[in-house]
Amino acid sequence: MGISVFAAAFLIIKVACFLVCSRNLGNTALHDCAESGSLEIMRMLLRFGATMEQDGYGMTPLLSASVTGHTNIVDYLTTHQQTSHKERIDALELLGATFVDKKRDLLGALKYWKRAMDLRYLDSNHVVHKPEPKQLIMAYDYAREVTNGEELDGLISDPDEMRMQALLIRERILGPQHPDTSYYIRYRGAQTNLDPLSPMTASSLLSFAELFSFMLQDRAKGLLGTSVSFEDLMGILSKSVLEIERAVRQTGPVPPEPAQLTKALSIILHLICLLEKVPCSTEQDHYKKETIYSPLHIAASNGHPDIMNLLISSGTHFDSTNAFQQTAMDLLDEKEQARNAIQPINHTTLACLAARVIVKHSLRYRGNIPEKLEAFVLLHR
Repeated sequence: MGISVFAAAFLIIKVACFLVCSRNLGNTALHDCAESGSLEIMRMLLRFGATMEQDGYGMTPLLSASVTGHTNIVDYLTTHQQTSHKERIDALELLGATFVDKKRDLLGALKYWKRAMDLRYLDSNHVVHKPEPKQLIMAYDYAREVTNGEELDGLISDPDEMRMQALLIRERILGPQHPDTSYYIRYRGAQTNLDPLSPMTASSLLSFAELFSFMLQDRAKGLLGTSVSFEDLMGILSKSVLEIERAVRQTGPVPPEPAQLTKALSIILHLICLLEKVPCSTEQDHYKKETIYSPLHIAASNGHPDIMNLLISSGTHFDSTNAFQQTAMDLLDEKEQARNAIQPINHTTLACLAARVIVKHSLRYRGNIPEKLEAFVLLHR
């Protein structure tokens, strides 16, 4: 009973200090200490041989402390023997960016940026220069990072430029894939100027998809009072499709990067799957099924009567219309052979004919027929 919590932690760490305890993203116990500001436990881990590894985003515990703003951890690790000179500089610059965007402390940010700049020029024979950008980015107003103490001193009179410097530093050190990079790009409103299929845009779209998925799961379990609406999902889905169109239409010597294109298409498929889980009105259900991604219309527009027959035999409604009141037969290739492969009379029922008459003559049917039949009429609208 006399053992303290700290002593118990000491014994546990002494037994397990050489085990690498990693989660899905590669976080080690040192990462957890860095993110929570637990300096004493971190000291204990390092005393017993823990090493500073990178996680799935390439983040060391030192960078994790910089992102979360735990100055006690940063101050300790920047003096540790496992930390290189360049890692000290990156950590201090990233901590300054955190002070700008998370702590809203511009003077504090300048203090850490000056410490980093002093380290860059510590040895006049071996100055650690910032890497030259391959090109200036419109999303950042074509800004470039400050490279010396004089330029750094000039930032104090321009808070907007300090915020832009924080964006540039964060992308350089963390990379465009890191969630913090894309978050502050969105927060600062710079995302509209990014190139098509930018990694930061893809990261933003993926964040929305994951958020919607989380909300729908918790909503189904009764754990969340907020719901995801059809309009919410359609808004992000539309943005995703527009991003693909932007990339495909892009003129220039560099085509869309296949990896980013594949990622964007995967996000679209994810959103479409989530769309099936969202409650819809009758009109929204019709729009979803027949306007967005009707396989029958796609097969017809590409001249594949064989696929059409397969879909119809599997239960797809033959004469449903798209947003332009076109049936699949209207879109089918005009070649006689293709049209002869589909026999409309074999797939048209009396109910279909009745629905067409209702639509053609704009007859009032809402409330006069069962709701299920209302949806059936909408298929023929």
